[in-house]
This record gives sequence, C-alpha cells and structure tokens, in this order.
Amino acid sequence: MKLTSLKLDRGVSTLVGVVVFALVFLLAASFLISYIARLTQFSLTLSNEIQGKAKNELIVKAVSGYWRLKNGTVEINLTSNYPEAILITAVVIVYEDGSYVIASQYGVEPIETQILKCVEPCLNALSNTSLPIPLNTGHQLSILVKGVTPQEVRSVILTLSTPYTSLTLPLNRVSV
Repeated sequence: MKLTSLKLDRGVSTLVGVVVFALVFLLAASFLISYIARLTQFSLTLSNEIQGKAKNELIVKAVSGYWRLKNGTVEINLTSNYPEAILITAVVIVYEDGSYVIASQYGVEPIETQILKCVEPCLNALSNTSLPIPLNTGHQLSILVKGVTPQEVRSVILTLSTPYTSLTLPLNRVSV
C-alpha cells in the first residue's frame, strides 16, 4: 500500500512539475515573441525615417527655384526634376523685422496667391489659383503672391509635400 501511494505522489509531483515547466516556457516564449515584434516595429520605423530623410535630400536637389519682388508682388519661379509629383502646400514670406505672412490651403493669412504661368509640359488641371499647387516632373512653374506689404522681404520659403514626406525649401533671391 505504501508503495502505491509513493508512486502516486511521484506521478502527481511529476505532473505538477511538467505543468509549471510548460507555463514558464510559454511565458518566456511569449515575452520573446513580444520583444522581437517590438524590435521589428522599431526597425521599420527607423528605416522609414531614414528613407524619408533620403527623399528630402533628393527633393531639395531636384527642385530649383528663385524669387523676386516687383511692386508688392512676389514672383516665385520653380523647376522640378523629381520623378514624382510634388505639392506646394504653403508659401512663407519673412520680412527684415522678423514678421512673416503665410499663404496656405488653410488661409492662415489673407494674401492672394495665383499661378502666373506653367511652362510646358503643363496640364490643363493646373489652372486653379489656390494652394496646394502640383509641381510635376519637368515642369516649370511661376507663382505670384500678391498683397505683400512694401517693407523689405528677407526670404521666401516653400513647404513641399509628397505622399511620403514634407519639407521646407528656402529660395534664393534674384534682382529685378
């Protein structure tokens, strides 16, 4: 009788040990799976950020432009050699005293923007006069920003957007 009871105690102890071992193993495995998933997500985020910065550099190199001031109107001339369409989403005009005005699709400041001309190749859909303005590959575009106060303009900055990134592009001034 004692021998049977001893065997049952060993069997129960073995079963309890196996269950505890399985629970510890499952807990460790779930922790490792969770940790690997977070590392994968982190590496994807980091990779996307690096790709976005690389695209920013490509856009800055591919879009060239300048601006000039004529009678209270800022004329902005742009050319794009970037392989995808770029949207011009905002124009910021900074004055010598540090103040600025913004022309954007949200209408932050009440200044008027309009497209002066689009040099070929140009789409008919580009006849709108509000932001955002598309700038396609190989296009040359002139934008007028009217209603600029007569104080001295220090710089003109554009905000450009693609489906992947947004960036600001300061333009060089050209004398009239």
